Amino acid sequence: MERWAGKGTEDPGPGTVGDLWEQPRLRIEAVTIGCMHDIVEFSVLGRVDSPQPAVGELAAARSLVRGLLDLAGVATGRTHTLLALTADGPVVLSCRSHDGAMVFTREENVRPGAD
Repeated sequence: MERWAGKGTEDPGPGTVGDLWEQPRLRIEAVTIGCMHDIVEFSVLGRVDSPQPAVGELAAARSLVRGLLDLAGVATGRTHTLLALTADGPVVLSCRSHDGAMVFTREENVRPGAD
């Protein structure tokens, strides 16, 4: 979580942020009740030939999403989080509540219909 939070404050440099969209992506749906975040579904997005995430990648992604929801103060509801799966670990691209309200986004990466 600290690594992700640190990356969020740094300037990624030219081309780097856009490159995240070229990575395999993971969409995670979570249901939160009483500040307890339950991951209920995930799906891999991107190229057809992208390998399925390893167990460790999925565990890191689940932890990252739960940490993000904690930091954002999400206490109840359904959320959809889009992550890029990079060699350095998962990176959050966006997170929206079920009603479409934005929880978090890397604004330069918002693409209509991306998540």
